[in-house]
Amino acid sequence: MCYRELSTSKMVLPVARVTGLLAAYHVRSDPRGLGVILVHRATPVRGDLAPGDDASEVAYFAPDDLPHDLAFASTRRALLRWRCGRMLE
Repeated sequence: MCYRELSTSKMVLPVARVTGLLAAYHVRSDPRGLGVILVHRATPVRGDLAPGDDASEVAYFAPDDLPHDLAFASTRRALLRWRCGRMLE
């Protein structure tokens, strides 16, 4: 897929600080059409972790134990950027 990181404009950075947004990408080569991928920082609050209808399983992983066989290139790319410290400042 072709990605282009969105600008860290005066609008994006304040939103990032308030919402936990780590990165935002334009996706231009998805066969379903144009899109935007938003990557957020999240903390589990309560409830049991369970897959939705779009996944067969879910799990928590430590940063050094992330699986290598992730389904989506966008997820792999976002995790790589996160591990390299290349998210929004």
